[in-house]
Amino acid sequence: MAEPAQPRLATLGSPGPPVHGSSAPRPFASARDLQPLLRPRGIAVVGASAEPAKFSGRIVPSLLACGYGGAIHPVNPRYGSVHGLPCHPSLAAVPDPCDLAIIAVPARHVPAVVSEAADRGLGAAIILSAGFDEIGGEGEARAAALRALAGHIRIYGPNCPGLWQIRDGLVYTFSTQFHPRMLRPGPVGLVTQGGALGRAVLDAMDTGLGFSYWFSTGNEVDLEAADFIALLADDPGTAVVAVITEGWRDEHRFVEAVRRCRRAGKPVVALDIGRSPEGAAAARRHTATPARTAADSATVLRAAGCVRVDDVGELTDLARVLARHPAARAGGVGIATFSGGAGGLLADQARSAGVPLPDLAPATRAALAALLPDIAAVGNPTDLTTAVFEDPLLVVRTLRILAADPGVALLLFPFPHRHDGFDPVLARHLAALAPTLPVPLVVPAASPLFDREDATRVLEEAGVCTVPSLHRGALVAARWLAGAQKGRG
Repeated sequence: MAEPAQPRLATLGSPGPPVHGSSAPRPFASARDLQPLLRPRGIAVVGASAEPAKFSGRIVPSLLACGYGGAIHPVNPRYGSVHGLPCHPSLAAVPDPCDLAIIAVPARHVPAVVSEAADRGLGAAIILSAGFDEIGGEGEARAAALRALAGHIRIYGPNCPGLWQIRDGLVYTFSTQFHPRMLRPGPVGLVTQGGALGRAVLDAMDTGLGFSYWFSTGNEVDLEAADFIALLADDPGTAVVAVITEGWRDEHRFVEAVRRCRRAGKPVVALDIGRSPEGAAAARRHTATPARTAADSATVLRAAGCVRVDDVGELTDLARVLARHPAARAGGVGIATFSGGAGGLLADQARSAGVPLPDLAPATRAALAALLPDIAAVGNPTDLTTAVFEDPLLVVRTLRILAADPGVALLLFPFPHRHDGFDPVLARHLAALAPTLPVPLVVPAASPLFDREDATRVLEEAGVCTVPSLHRGALVAARWLAGAQKGRG
C-alpha cells in the first residue's frame, strides 16, 4: 500500500517555527551519537591495503600523516601488517578501545562488515564503497540491509569520500591529493553529499578561506546532511554553513536544521543540484536522492531560509564575505573606482542583479568633494580618477567616507586592469583597511590576469573577497545583502 502523500511546505522566508502538516521530524543525531565518528578512541580500517595505488591503500597513510592520537587498526586477512601497523584478520580481532570502522571493501561485503562492527560494539561506520541504491537492483537490497542495521550503529555513507575535521586536523580520506599542510582552519562549515564539488570548494583554502568541517554524506542510509547542518548550528567555531545538496531524504529535517543555524545567527548558503530534469536524473544516479522538481527544491530552500546560489564560485565568494560579516545593516552598495568605465559597468551589473545603489547622503558627498580632485565624479559610483596613482591613500580615505554613509551596507572597489607596480601597493592598503571597516569590502577584477598578481594573494590572505569579474562582484553583493540582512538583529 502506498504511503499517503506528504503535504508540501508552504512557509517561505526566514527561520520560523517547525514545519507543520506532518509528523515531527526524526531527532537529529546527538553529540553522544556522533562522538564515535568525530572523536574515536580507535579506528579500524576494514579493507586496508599496503598498495597505495588502491583507494583502500591511502586511508591509513592519511591518518598517520594527520598525527591521529588513537590506535589505528588495519583489518585485512591478506596482510600481517600495513604501513608498519599490525593488521587484523577481522573486526572481532581488533583490540579495545575502538569506536569507528572506516570501510573500504567491495559493496557486496559491506552489510556483513557493518553487522560485524555493530556486534563488536563499535559506535559508527564510514562506508567509502559505492554500489548501493544509486545503481538500483542488488544495490538497493544492500542499502536496505544497511538501513536495518542503523539502529545498532551510526552509519555515514555509503558512497562517500570521507570526512574532514579541518579545525582538529583529522581527516578520513582516500584522496591522492591530501596532505595535512593544505588544511586551513576557519569559520566555514561545509556539508555536501558528493565529493568532487565539495573538494572544489575546499580548494578555496589556497585562497585564504578557512573551514571547520567538511561532511560529505553520500547516499545517507542513516546519517543525513541535516544531522551535520544541525551539528554546525551548535558548533562555536563555525559562523557560516555552506551546503551543496542533491536532495533530501526528509525535507522537514533539512528545513529545521537550517532554521537552527539561522536561529544561532549563522547564514546558510545553498547550491542545489538537479534543477533540470537531466540534472535531477544525474543526482539520482550519483547519490540515489529522491526525485523532486526544481520548484520543490526552491520551495524547500526558501522555507528553510537559505541563500541560494548558482555555482561553486558564488558559494565560496559569499562564504568568504559572510565569514567576516554574517549580518548586514540596512542599505545597499557603494561603488568607488579609479576607472569611470569600470564604475559604470559595475553599476549596470549591480542593477541587473537587483542590488540597490543608494544616493549618498549630503554629508558624504561634501566630504568626498573636499577630499578628491575637482575632476572626480562624486556620487554612486564615485570615480577617484587617476589621482590615486600619485596618492593611493585617496582610496583608503574615500572608502572610509563611503562606509560611514548610512545607506551603504557593502563596498565594491574594482581593479579595472593590471598595474603591476601599483596594484600590490594598493592591495596592502586595502588589506589593512578592510578589517577596520563597518561594512564588507569586495574587490572585483576585470582583467583575467589579476588572479596571477601578488596583489590578489595579499588581499586573499587578509580575508578580503576578491572575485574574477565585475559580474561576480555584483552577484556576491546581491547574495550577501539577501542573506546577511535576514540575520540583522
